[in-house]
Order: sequence, then C-alpha cells, then structure tokens
Amino acid sequence: MRSGRFTRVPARVPDARLEIYGDGPERGKYERLIDRLGVRESVRLMGWTPAPGAVLQRAALSLLTSRGEGLGLAIIESLGRGCSVVSYDILYGPSEMIADGVNGLLVPSGDIAGLADAVVRLLTDRRMRERFSDAAPQAAQGFTAQAYVARWSALYNRLDAEGWGAAPAGITRPPLRRGAPAGGVGQGRLEEPGGAVLDWALRSLEPFLLIATA
Repeated sequence: MRSGRFTRVPARVPDARLEIYGDGPERGKYERLIDRLGVRESVRLMGWTPAPGAVLQRAALSLLTSRGEGLGLAIIESLGRGCSVVSYDILYGPSEMIADGVNGLLVPSGDIAGLADAVVRLLTDRRMRERFSDAAPQAAQGFTAQAYVARWSALYNRLDAEGWGAAPAGITRPPLRRGAPAGGVGQGRLEEPGGAVLDWALRSLEPFLLIATA
C-alpha cells in the first residue's frame, strides 16, 4: 500500500499502524515519502520477515492495493491465517476469494477515499473483524493444492467419460484405472504410475486449456 494513502486513516484512528514487509531498492524512496508526509509514527518499514504467518495472525487486517494480480497469493495466505483483507476489486482474484462483507471488504480500484473508509470501518468494529476472521480460513480452503488437484481430477474424469478427443498423433494413450482419491476428495480419479496420465492429459487437453484461459 502506498504510504500516502494511509495518511487518511490515522487522522480518524490515531492508534492505527501500517507495517510494510519486504525489502528492495526502493526502500529509500519510501523512507523519504514517510518523512515528507509526517507519518513516521504510523507507518513502519519492517523489512524481511522469516515468519509472515505470525505477522498475519496478529494483524487486524491486511491490504491489497495492486492495480492487477495473477491470482493474489497474499490474499490466500491472509485468509488462511484468519486475517481479513481489504482489497481493491481488480483483475484477477480478489472477488473470487473475498466475499465482500463476509471475510473482507472490496473497494473499487483506485478509490483511495473508499479504501481508507473500509480500513477505518474494520479497525473500529471489533465484532466485524472477529466475524471476518472466523470466516476467512474456510474461503482459503478452496485454493489449497488439494482443492486444485480435486478439480483437475474431476475435469479429466468428466472429459474421459464423455470421450472427449483422441490421443494426438504419435502419442499413445496410457491405460487408465480408477481409484479412490487421497483424502476422499471427489468421486474418483484417473491414475497411472509415474504420472503418465497427467502428462497425456496435459498434452491432449492443450487446445482446451488455451481456449479456457484466453
């Protein structure tokens, strides 16, 4: 979050503090900006941390002010730790993970005043923070590795059952067998020792994947 945007918050919540984690060549620029804005008591550059999970667990909220994201792993990590998120509603990711008013707050992209209002609203409403925190981990469960494996497995099984596509020329489709998925996720999966089925599926479904992500 740009420090200048945070100046609107401590004026209404004097005890609010913005901690920025990470390090890089622009640190000096941010240090000078903090001094110029006179928010040294409210904004702190914390540098690199070996324990981001612990930081999220003690934080009142986390912020995402990007102009665009591929998915937004920071949101998943925050929700997984029970830390509600205030985020710009950008492409892609935030609205898929954050249910506005349930586990976080979404603000129109670029709406600085709206962002500050959302932060103040959450900081000054303890019951809302607790409610969001309780709901956050469940939202993160849909984006775990196990959840993605289950969805891909279900897709491959459905396409195989529908007889979708034949093996590309020069590629021999490996024999498939059905088995119970680990952890009981889904109704069944296609298995092949050494991951041959996955290799075949990725190559044979390439046109489908390109269309789906265009």
